[in-house]
Amino acid sequence: MSTSISVIIPFYRRQDLFAETLKSVLEQSLKPEEIIVVDDASGDDATRVLTKYQPAIRLISLQENVGVSAARNIGARAAEGDYIAFLDSDDLWAPDKLARQVSYFEAHPDCDAVHTGTRKFYPDGRSHDYVDKPRRLAKHDLVRSAQLMCQSLMMRKSDFLRLGGFDSSFRQTEDYEFSMRMIVNGLNVDFIPEPLVMIRRGDKNSLSGNWKGFIRGHLRVVWKYAWVYRQVEGNFGAIRHTGKYLIKGGRKRGGFTGRLVSFTGRFLNPAFRE
Repeated sequence: MSTSISVIIPFYRRQDLFAETLKSVLEQSLKPEEIIVVDDASGDDATRVLTKYQPAIRLISLQENVGVSAARNIGARAAEGDYIAFLDSDDLWAPDKLARQVSYFEAHPDCDAVHTGTRKFYPDGRSHDYVDKPRRLAKHDLVRSAQLMCQSLMMRKSDFLRLGGFDSSFRQTEDYEFSMRMIVNGLNVDFIPEPLVMIRRGDKNSLSGNWKGFIRGHLRVVWKYAWVYRQVEGNFGAIRHTGKYLIKGGRKRGGFTGRLVSFTGRFLNPAFRE
């Protein structure tokens, strides 16, 4: 297979962390064709910082903030590689991440996309590996929970564009929506059970700390694909999962408001257990 790979990194005001991220790409044992950084209107300071990394990176500077989904799509459309891989501007790859994925494609010609395990790490030194996922993604897996993080995804550019890329109306859980769209469109999405991507957590600016965004994004996925939830779990599948994400979002919020949100979720899904 062709090993022409474009790496796409959406960037928004991560000047303090980007050097480490870029280093993890430049030190890949299998070098990518190009590294496209899409600066999502971060401002003049970010532009000055990013231009210092040229020509190692191909910089696309946007004049208006469009969000992470649209920024990734812009990078993908500009990509010259046959395959695309995504990384966020504050996360890291293991040195053999791209090589392991290419080797997997070569050994599994029926595979359309491959993602890997991840390791979430925190400022206090804690870390947690996520490697227990289905070897080949199916509808029932995605109904149960989001399985794929786009920082670990590699796929053909042609397939990505054919599916329309990430839904730009999603600024959170866009990878969940896209993975559901891949499966319902018949793509074979496989998993390498090794933590080849390091996801930075603990930053108070992290999207995962946005409890409203968490609930809104997950519920949009549930109801956009409600027919899948009904198909897998019966007529009330979407309602039960609405309850589940209200419970989880309420726990993220905490306090009286969080308890109220979780109580509403319990009403819709009294049987939910973490």
